[in-house]
Order: sequence, then structure tokens, then C-alpha cells
Amino acid sequence: MKIVLRKLTLVLSLCLPIGEISSLYSVSLEFSTLGYEIQWIEKNTKQPFKPPGWSLDLGNRAGEFQEESYLFRRSGQMVALKFKDKNEYEKFNWELDAQLVLNRNDSTNSFYFGKNNYLMYKTPLSNIGVGKKEHLSKPKSFSTYSDGGEGIFVETNPSSELSIQLFLWDRYQGYPLFDKERFFSVLLRPEAPQYEKSHHRRHSFGIKYGNLHSVSFGLQYTEFGTWGKHTREREVDVKEVGADGDSIISSNISLFSDWEFLQLYFDILIVSGTDRTLGNYSKLGNSIPIRGEAFQLGLKGFYQNFTSEWSHFVTDRSERTNENQIVKEGYMLSGTHPGQSYFISQILHIFPSVGLLNAGSEKNYVLYNGRFHSYFSELVLSYQYNDIFFKLVGAYLLPYRVSGVSDGRVSLKKENYESFFFGEVNFEFFVKGNSDFEIGLGVGQFFTPKAVGIEGNFGYFFGRVIF
Repeated sequence: MKIVLRKLTLVLSLCLPIGEISSLYSVSLEFSTLGYEIQWIEKNTKQPFKPPGWSLDLGNRAGEFQEESYLFRRSGQMVALKFKDKNEYEKFNWELDAQLVLNRNDSTNSFYFGKNNYLMYKTPLSNIGVGKKEHLSKPKSFSTYSDGGEGIFVETNPSSELSIQLFLWDRYQGYPLFDKERFFSVLLRPEAPQYEKSHHRRHSFGIKYGNLHSVSFGLQYTEFGTWGKHTREREVDVKEVGADGDSIISSNISLFSDWEFLQLYFDILIVSGTDRTLGNYSKLGNSIPIRGEAFQLGLKGFYQNFTSEWSHFVTDRSERTNENQIVKEGYMLSGTHPGQSYFISQILHIFPSVGLLNAGSEKNYVLYNGRFHSYFSELVLSYQYNDIFFKLVGAYLLPYRVSGVSDGRVSLKKENYESFFFGEVNFEFFVKGNSDFEIGLGVGQFFTPKAVGIEGNFGYFFGRVIF
């Protein structure tokens, strides 16, 4: 079994004095290449497992997949060029972070902005900016989760402990990030349907108080308009009277406490709104009420050179009748995937909730690009010895049952979940020489119960050097 993934990163840093800028102006240019081979296996079980309401195959590739003697290999390569800079000049400050991806097989994106990519102007009362910026109040129970706006925003800091952010307009598109999608196209994917995106927008407000111990509150209003597969608006109606009510209001309350050896995160997530639909998908026939909540808990511990992170996500579910019609939809997740394990978050791209992503409202009970309500947990263990680092990531996803009557509430009872799960383990070993050198290798394994009979594994090498 040959599984090889190779990555080499070259970073060039150019330092140029410019005008009257008080500090040294530096530009970082990064060049990277990536090649990989993944092995994907389906075991020939005597009685294939087919839970009601689910499709565990690869969509349009199911027939071809079965004909490959239960073995599927995928290889490819990628070249990327990244530009990064953060500085200020008089009343302006900016952060630039952009990456051009070339020769990427089956890629949906060839150009990415980083988490923050903006230009901001300082005034006596506040800062006014344009571009892409993370939400100040985003939930942090999962350390790699990100969400933010792409548009026009205002920020102010009345005191050292109080920060406020307002996005006046946001062209939300799922907040794509390269580090969350670099393995997104490892498996062959059927071409995604294209939905009209001529009308959608988001506005958001965030406030944070405290430092070592803090509380933050976030609020976002998202208007679907002609965005997504369930929308019913016609373009002529949108131009004349605007949207017909396809929208959600999302909010979160996040608590954070930092002690000497322990950090604690807790998030309460709430969504309310309406999504128009077609046919008899909903009990109401033409719309789906959205009333959902979710909870997140994150613990991060430190002991000498050991660091551990344990994160949990649990959401409510759809409320359904005896006829399996939806009375209301549950929580809807926005932003990036919360996890950092590659198979679940990128290769298979399984979200632990209905998602408000780059194609609008998404829900799908499949193994591939699945968006469904579930419990999701991730454990990260790391150890540092001088310049040598070890990192172990374990992820576990347990879906709610999708057939039969459901009261739509958050549940931790075993009988409300499916009899199968998705699990994954990743291990990395790397060496860092100060801040100008990094080299390492990693392996990953995806597994399901024997009844499902699907496995996958891969390996990779990565390097980084700065001149």
C-alpha cells in the first residue's frame, strides 16, 4: 500500500524602506508545491449497510467506485504563490494576505484571501475599513474555526478591555480559506450545481469585553435573496420589491477564562429565520422555519512541554412528523469547518450541521459533502522537545437519526443517534529552526464501523524555509 503526499514551501522575505513609514516595511512572498497520493478502500461486506434516509456512496461516482475492486487511488499536484504584508502608514493600516493556486486538480478556487485582508483608516473615534476581516466575537471553542466578513466595517476600542466591530455590508460566501481547503479536491467530485448568486448579503455586530477572562456577543443578519437551491425568489421580484423573507439571524454568546495551566471556552449558538423551499419537503409546503441552537465547549491545558485541546460541538436537529416532513429546521452553521482533521473537514468535507456555505443553505445526508446535524468532538495533543514537535489529532462525528419522529431538541441520548460514526486520526512530526525553517511529515487514517466498511489513509511531507 503506497501512500505518499509531498509538500515543499519556500518563503522569500523582502525588506524595503518606503517614504516616512516609521517601522521597517516588509513583504513576504511564499512559493509552495504539493503532490499527494491517497488510498481509499471499501470492504465488500455481505450485507451492505444502508441506514434509512442516507446515501453513503460517492454520489455520481458510486458505480465506477464499485468496479475498481474496492480500491481507489487519487494523485495530483499543486503550485501556489502567496503574498503577505502587515503594516501602517500615517492614518492608514493594512493587512494583505493572498494566495494564487495554480494547476490544482478539480479546484473550485484558484485564488484565496487569508483570514484578514483589508485596508483601514483611523479616525479619532473609530477605524473604518474595507476588505476581509475575522469577526471579533467569533466562537473559539475550536481553535481552527474562522468566520468573518468581506465588505465594509467599523471598529472601535473605547477602553483596553472593550472592543466593538460592525460590518455595514458583507458579501458573505462561506469565508473560504486555503488552509481549510488545500485537500478539498483530493477525491474526484461530481461537478457542483451552480446557483444564482445575484442577491445576498450579511450584516454583523460584535462586542468583546475583558482580556484574561472575557465575554463576547455576536449578531449576524443574513439575507438569502436568490441564493441557494431552496430559494423561490425570481430575479424580477428581487429587483422590484427585494427578498421575500429568506433570511436568518445568527447570534452567539462566548465565555473565555485563562488560568496558568488551563483555558476554558464555552459558546451558546442560536439561529432563527426562514428558508423557502419546493415540493413537500416541508410540512408547510413552501417554506422551512429555522429555529436552532447549538453548544460548544473547549478545554486547553498546558503542562511543561505538553499541550492538549479537547473541543465538543452538539447541535439540535430537525423537528419532523410521522411522515418525515420537516416542521422546523435546526441550527445552521456558517464560516469554515470547525475541525482540523483532514478527512472529515476537507477530503470528505462533512459538516456537523446544516451549513450556510458558499452555495447558500446546504443540507445533505451523504458521506461526501455531507451537511447534517450531529455531535462532533476533536482531541489535539502536542509535545515540544527543543525544536522538535509532535502532534496527534483525533476526531469523532456521530450523526443524529434522520428518519422517524423527532422533537428537534438537543440530545445526548444514544437512541437519538445513528448506529454508525465517522472517525479519524492524524499524526504529525516536524522540526522548527527558530522562525526561518520547518520540515516534517504526517500520516492520516479515516475509519468507519465494519458495517459501513469504508476506510482511507494517506501520508505527507512538508517543509518551509525563509530567506
